[in-house]
Amino acid sequence: MRFRYAAAWIVAMFLIVAKIEAAIKELPSSLVFGKPYINLKDYSQSRGLQFSFDSQNNTITLSSKWSKLEFTVDSRQCSINGVNVWLSFPIAKQNGVIYISPIDAKTTIDPILQPPRYLVSKKIKTVCIDPGHGGKDPGNLEGKHIEKVYTLSLAYELKRQLEKAGLKVFLTRTSDKFIDLPQRAEIAKTKGADLFISIHFNSSDTRSVKGIETYCVTPAGADSTNVRGNTANKSPVSGNKNDARNMFLAWNIQKYLVKSMDTEDRGIKRARFAVLKDAAVPAVLVECGFMSNPEEMQKIQDVAWRRQIAKGIADGILNYKKQIER
Repeated sequence: MRFRYAAAWIVAMFLIVAKIEAAIKELPSSLVFGKPYINLKDYSQSRGLQFSFDSQNNTITLSSKWSKLEFTVDSRQCSINGVNVWLSFPIAKQNGVIYISPIDAKTTIDPILQPPRYLVSKKIKTVCIDPGHGGKDPGNLEGKHIEKVYTLSLAYELKRQLEKAGLKVFLTRTSDKFIDLPQRAEIAKTKGADLFISIHFNSSDTRSVKGIETYCVTPAGADSTNVRGNTANKSPVSGNKNDARNMFLAWNIQKYLVKSMDTEDRGIKRARFAVLKDAAVPAVLVECGFMSNPEEMQKIQDVAWRRQIAKGIADGILNYKKQIER
């Protein structure tokens, strides 16, 4: 009897997911400024969200009992349930109608509103942590401070916290060793990781810039967040098979990390970094602060501060695990 109910639940969930995907396909597509877009109001109604447009400020709010999404016309930045997220394409307005890219609807918004849960009994047991740089690759340099040293220290602390929570954890490097970027994703695959987390610290020419940002792989057909102008290669990569889980993992980590650190939320962004595009499992790259910012560099040196960063990342991973396994 219990098996029959479980089977019926799985079938029901499959039908719901299929209906959601079909809903996007059924929404009429329009060419707006030469690119395919769908009506944002129609999309919001298909997701059970209330649509509100403030014409004076050119802002849009989609809301329900559980969710609140905020957009601005001509902007790629939005807020989803309190977390800053960068879209692949700006919100568009034409003839009084507000539009969103179907790529963003499918690979950015939906995975957060409707988490891509496993339809079969599967547990997230093993996490691969990738301390950025190492060996001949020092990463960012700020005076006597070297990024590769801090990424390894933070990775060990994150490992400790995740193991305390019952997960199996391994690092792509455990010492000051250089590892080719494609090899890092391969290590995660070979050792059977369920998640891949790459740890880094950021830098900017503008020393006032600070905060935390989390990257997942760019969806096929779109430019990466920090790219200026169109790029020639927008083809699918291996990591795109996990687009929905990549985004939901990134959203959870960014949410809990910003909350834990009480710092500037620079948002979830997209990039075709080698460690992300080659990943066989859900993967993110976390930039845990700016070494180029004097105030933040001072904090990065503090063991207690790095412990708090690890807690934010760990809490995000554990909440992702809880939601995905539901």
